[in-house]
Amino acid sequence: MSVHQTAPEPSARAALALFTHEEARVIWARAAQLQAEADDAERRATVVGTIAPATAPAALTVMAPAGMYFGRELVSAAQAAGIHPAHLAVALAEHEAAAHETWLEPNEAQRARFVRELGSDAGSVRAVAFIPGTRDTVMAQLRDAFGRAPWNLTFEGSVGVASAAGEVLRFRVPPWLVETSEGKLDKSLATNGFVYNANRIGVQTLHVLLEAQGTPDQPAYEVTVTGDLRLGQHLNTDFIRMFRVLMPVLFGVTGGVLSGFDGGVASLLSGMTALGAAAGATAGVLFTAMLRRLMRWEHRTAMRVLERGMNSMLRAIGRPVLPDHARGERAQPAEPPSLD
Repeated sequence: MSVHQTAPEPSARAALALFTHEEARVIWARAAQLQAEADDAERRATVVGTIAPATAPAALTVMAPAGMYFGRELVSAAQAAGIHPAHLAVALAEHEAAAHETWLEPNEAQRARFVRELGSDAGSVRAVAFIPGTRDTVMAQLRDAFGRAPWNLTFEGSVGVASAAGEVLRFRVPPWLVETSEGKLDKSLATNGFVYNANRIGVQTLHVLLEAQGTPDQPAYEVTVTGDLRLGQHLNTDFIRMFRVLMPVLFGVTGGVLSGFDGGVASLLSGMTALGAAAGATAGVLFTAMLRRLMRWEHRTAMRVLERGMNSMLRAIGRPVLPDHARGERAQPAEPPSLD
């Protein structure tokens, strides 16, 4: 796809931002994952088949200063490895949103665990739309549409990432339960399916990439909304792993205790190793297997709700909003013309 409008150049601050070798590795790996998961066939075809997501590009190993890399160097190295600048821009924005934490990027064993426990290792949900208008017009429409109910997103501004591919905007997902100043829980969003499911699978921010398209006379932007699933993948699989260890032990101890109640203390102690303990442990294993199936279902459902919601947000752009007093009122049919 060709870009006819001039894309914004990276700011001096962003281009000179410093990243450690580990940060560079995980940012590059995340960009490679985003590119592999993209629906855009043209960009997906640019993935270099021999690149492993957990390995940094060779060009990064010769950059200075002393184990640190400038943002502009990270961008050029990733481009040389076949990573589209748009995906690197989003990866850099997500890295900033995660306070430069590197543990979010999963290794191969963790990816296998995501598939086993959650049924998928997809690291993102995304939605794409083509919106005509200038940058200011498109940004205003995005802020208006994304801030409406039921999404209620908070605009946090443009992210100063080191990429000339386009501009990245950040929107914050509200928590579905909030503690008020009186110490009570505000449940106003408790029944909001989009907000609940975003929180359920750890999506705290949405990043929106604006890529200039069209012509100077007819400006337009390709808008890509991305939600990062990696935090939720780690938290949910850690939760399942804890229960897989804890539940058989807890059920086994409970079964052993219950099997020894009839014969007093001596029988109680010997009963801990009896059939009741084995039966309890088996029940714990079955309970954990059921929990895993439930978690898989919840994860798939939450991903579908988020993807539908993100597409709905984009479709809401340019749609007029009725004033509060007019909502729910049915439009009255026009009076037929008089024949007199």
